[in-house]
Amino acid sequence: MINNSNKSLLIKQKQDNLVKLSKLIFNTLLKPTRWYTGATIKSWIRTNLFLPDLGQSLNSNLQTNRWSAYCHFNLNVSFANLIDKFNLNSNINILIHPFLDPNLAQILITKHFKLGFFDISKDNLNYKAEDFINYLQNNLTELVILPIFNGLAKDVENILKICQERQIKLLLYIPEMDMTSDLYRLICMEGVSAVIIKTGPSWFPPIINQITKSETVIENEDWYFSWFLEDRINSSNEAHLESSQAAYADFLEQIHFLLIQKIKKFKWTEMFVELFVKYVAYKNKDKSNFINLDETEKKVWNNWLNIQKFALPDIVFEVPQAQTMPNQNRFVENKIFQWSQMQLNSKKLYNFLINQIDSQPEGTMEVPVFYLDQVYQYYHFFSLETEHWNNFFKSRGFVFKIGFELHSIIEASLTALPNTSLASKFCVQLKVPQRDLYI
Repeated sequence: MINNSNKSLLIKQKQDNLVKLSKLIFNTLLKPTRWYTGATIKSWIRTNLFLPDLGQSLNSNLQTNRWSAYCHFNLNVSFANLIDKFNLNSNINILIHPFLDPNLAQILITKHFKLGFFDISKDNLNYKAEDFINYLQNNLTELVILPIFNGLAKDVENILKICQERQIKLLLYIPEMDMTSDLYRLICMEGVSAVIIKTGPSWFPPIINQITKSETVIENEDWYFSWFLEDRINSSNEAHLESSQAAYADFLEQIHFLLIQKIKKFKWTEMFVELFVKYVAYKNKDKSNFINLDETEKKVWNNWLNIQKFALPDIVFEVPQAQTMPNQNRFVENKIFQWSQMQLNSKKLYNFLINQIDSQPEGTMEVPVFYLDQVYQYYHFFSLETEHWNNFFKSRGFVFKIGFELHSIIEASLTALPNTSLASKFCVQLKVPQRDLYI
């Protein structure tokens, strides 16, 4: 239970954070050319995703700061930004995974690229290295895009080596927030050209909710961090950041005005007078746009929906509420313990599923060979009795998925992709628990 003294300290801390945020936003508004340096986003990534204690070895670009970093609320926008960064000619061939998010595949088609693909392995839902080599021998390919569904990286590492040998770019998409040890190593390896990682939830919406008086709150959002390794040919292509800055300019001005109104309720000090006077001087416009508090709040809400289509500016990672890892050593220790538990649970799931085959109608269930004694994010099997397993795992609190959504261009080719066809309809993916598993 929080006593009055601690409660007062918490209130004061929140108030101090609002004051810091107000000053931070004001200083940002004064320096419009410094909104998208990427420095604070890189700092967050280094602290939270680059973890040498896990055996990571940063590639030469990451070591020498020849990389660009971004953060978006919208996966499609994040992906399109990286594709533009590659600066590829239209009509070239891009090899994708058949289970790449259909919206991302459509972005490539809209940009007039040709999509290549072939059948996956049932054991790991990924391409086999030998099939990958055969494909490249018959198809000139400049970019390979691979999502990773199960947390394993061994086959991707093999593909990465082949790409390096042939000077083919590789973009990795990590759609799950719970990274495995394999993935932490993989994202930093030499030869990985670009990465998108889903993470979150964001700390940005709670800040906005704190300074508005509406009963309706802005829902917290996951976000997508991405980075692109620069070279002399593809040094910069940042036109999209100009539109992002234009979108955030009005939004930050409105947030700053609301902050001032919030601060003056508890901080009638010289500091508040200073903030308000500076703000009015900064605007140098018709102040009626910012006198009506309710109207400004409505603008904030409307702009919130709009800015989710744009890249987040540096300031989001400078605010007092920015969440960074408080103790990296402790984090690594916890992760290693979780991964050992997940590794054990993967074996338990495999043994359980093998024992279930005889109890199912003949020919309706297939469990792939236990692929590697490593850390799985998801463990999968195939069953025609998807309704049975849906009820079984739902009643036991498992997180699971059944099947994959396909782009129409993949669906039209399923007769030549038997494993892809099977997995798209009858693959059951079980999220491997990080706790003791009893099943």
